[in-house]
Amino acid sequence: DTSSDELVGHYFLFAVAYDLLDDAALKAKIAATTRRITDHILDHDLQLTDIHGQPTYWGRWSPEYFASPRGRGDSPLNALEILSFLKAAHHITGEPRYEAEYRRLAGPAGYAAITARLDALREEINYSDEELAMLPFYLLFRYEKDPALLAIYRGALGQWWRNISREANPLWTAIHAATGAQLKA
Repeated sequence: DTSSDELVGHYFLFAVAYDLLDDAALKAKIAATTRRITDHILDHDLQLTDIHGQPTYWGRWSPEYFASPRGRGDSPLNALEILSFLKAAHHITGEPRYEAEYRRLAGPAGYAAITARLDALREEINYSDEELAMLPFYLLFRYEKDPALLAIYRGALGQWWRNISREANPLWTAIHAATGAQLKA
């Protein structure tokens, strides 16, 4: 029952490794793996499916999931995740399909706006969600160039930062600082 947790870590590390390592063969493997995972998600209606073709419990990023009672509270984080997956996948592979789907979800489908609704939709504070947010924020701020989307993402980050900042986690602080956002709690 693979969850978004695993994919958040994979996409983050795929992107960092792709950008930093000077190894063409490894970059080709990273691109192939990124393409396979991203195609699976897109080909299964924004869901991670198990070997029986059923969505995993925590691998859902579809509008239908976001509209469900169970998915409503998850939607700001999950929207952030899928947008970062697509942005990283496009960066790594150059596949136009990923950028087109990213733009569709961020804009017309409203996912960018959903990322900034944490305060309105959060049902609980789950500290594991902070890692699940900060790693995708890194990818979005690293690869997105649209000032309007970056402004939305800065607002979303500010909502997460109010709780995360008190932990004084060096990685979260570095990611936050790299976004150009103000370091206010």
